[in-house]
Amino acid sequence: MTALEMYILSPDAPLSADLVDDLGLDSTGRDGDDRFPYTWANLTDAERRQLWQAYPPTVSVAETSTYHFDFRAVAATPAEARAALWRGWRAHVAQTDADPNYLTEDAINVMTGPLGQAWRDYSPIGEPA
Repeated sequence: MTALEMYILSPDAPLSADLVDDLGLDSTGRDGDDRFPYTWANLTDAERRQLWQAYPPTVSVAETSTYHFDFRAVAATPAEARAALWRGWRAHVAQTDADPNYLTEDAINVMTGPLGQAWRDYSPIGEPA
């Protein structure tokens, strides 16, 4: 999850100085802007759009294949995607009596990129939408 996504989940939390500086605003509060400290909630729509463009939300996709099945899990971070895939694997084992040790950590591929990104052979290709 990106820093920007964290602020969207907690819209009244003060934004980091880096994000405020990226907007061209005074991150110290010395300019007397009534909105200081800046939060996601008190930014203008134009300022929010500017941050979205500078820090696009990301997604992580974990995937693996067995002889009979393909498994995928989508999450906000690589670790969350791996954990989701492992939960799916354990559910599969419970449903099918598959060997729980068949899947190894090395067999899981995780791709992380901005929303709208395409991958070829686990590498980004083209520009995100």
